[in-house]
Amino acid sequence: MTNHFKQNFVTQKAEVHLPDVPLTGTVPAWLNGTLIRCGPGQFEQTHASYKHWFDGLSMPHRYTFNNGKLSFQNRFLQSQAYIKDNASGTLNYRGVFVDPKRTFWDKIKALFINDVTDNCNIQTVDDQGTIVIMTELPHMYQLDPISLQTVAKYEYDQKINATMQTAHPHIDPNKGNLIVNYMLKISLFNYYEVFNVRGRAYQRVSRVPVTSPSYMHSFALTENYVILAEQPLKLPGYGRGVFELAFGNKPFMENFVWSGDQPTVLQVIDRNDGRVVTQAETDAFFVFHQLNAYEQNGEIIMDLAAYPNASVLPDFFLDRLRSETNIPHTPAWATRYRIPLGKANSRIDGERLAQMNMELPRINYSYNTRPYRYAYGVSLYQNLPDFPNQLVKIDVTTGETAVWHQPLQYPSEPVFVPNPNGSAEDDGVVLANVYDASKNSSYLLVLDGQSFTQMARGDLNFRIPFDYHGWFYPGVV
Repeated sequence: MTNHFKQNFVTQKAEVHLPDVPLTGTVPAWLNGTLIRCGPGQFEQTHASYKHWFDGLSMPHRYTFNNGKLSFQNRFLQSQAYIKDNASGTLNYRGVFVDPKRTFWDKIKALFINDVTDNCNIQTVDDQGTIVIMTELPHMYQLDPISLQTVAKYEYDQKINATMQTAHPHIDPNKGNLIVNYMLKISLFNYYEVFNVRGRAYQRVSRVPVTSPSYMHSFALTENYVILAEQPLKLPGYGRGVFELAFGNKPFMENFVWSGDQPTVLQVIDRNDGRVVTQAETDAFFVFHQLNAYEQNGEIIMDLAAYPNASVLPDFFLDRLRSETNIPHTPAWATRYRIPLGKANSRIDGERLAQMNMELPRINYSYNTRPYRYAYGVSLYQNLPDFPNQLVKIDVTTGETAVWHQPLQYPSEPVFVPNPNGSAEDDGVVLANVYDASKNSSYLLVLDGQSFTQMARGDLNFRIPFDYHGWFYPGVV
């Protein structure tokens, strides 16, 4: 088949401000605020290229709804990686799949001075009014939510010495919009650490020693527990992993090895006292993103987008994404795991929630940590090889699905924005970037959250390379 999406994995260097994006259709009067989306905009330098989608230089962009009007802006994050790489025309920092040529003394120095990229390109989070852009590596920046100017580096009030942290923290509105996150420290004594943050103030919740650390892109949260899906994509144990990271010549992620004959272990950590209260083993799966989790009848219900293995990671090398003959086809499936809380250890199986694949899942976030019914995500039309080319709404209680699909249209992660005056879980709108391959241009799609039909679209006549994640900030105009 023809690769129709490859032109959207091309660098977009232009930075634009569009104060009045033409809208077709109408948006609800209550829709006022800003959607900030994160992803890469630049994939090469004069003398070198970033090989993987995850390493492209960060170009956040935003859509602002204000009294029925729509504006747009994009701007490159002024990270040290962006500044130095563009000045030199080379790659200067270790990234997710980047490892520049380093001398032995460079490697020794890196043991004391963190040499990983500060290219924050994954997601933003609101820390008590400060908008922070994050990546999986231990760097963060503060952004102005309207101009997207890089304000300053953002740091917690104490040094955490993390090797990596997730760019998918949870926000707990029941505890004053507390940020809950987890990080991994790789050393001779590896550990996972769950922590809380409010207004930069860092509070450790739990530290869990681990011999062979797992790569975990996200985690699940309930009212009383954090759940880590310790999948069998791991670093070698007993100091070998830290030695290879320090002195080897592999990019960061290529040091993690998939062992499909090993189980995925769901570690349940008490948010109050930090204890690991139970562990549940299941057949190996790989996961980037969670749907939701909650406690019910002595169990934790944990829903996530599961892959059978980690082959999706090499799918995102840019040479493959631009290929005409080797188009990726690695769907994920919304899957439910029930973890019994009354046992120290258990063996469980997953249950597929719908007969349609789903990635980049989002929910009405006011239902996070609570029983819920609907999830939204991207999907592959007829499960054929392609880049995600449709949006799907799944009823996780019945398995019923609704789909938005149009030929040659490639949507991003859908972001659900609830109606502040509504009572139904799906009363709201769904916002998604869409790449129109027939025009090599992008637009913002607005769907009705209930009927899953188009309400409006804002045509940019400008191309936004495929991005990852976004967050809507009500009232930020």
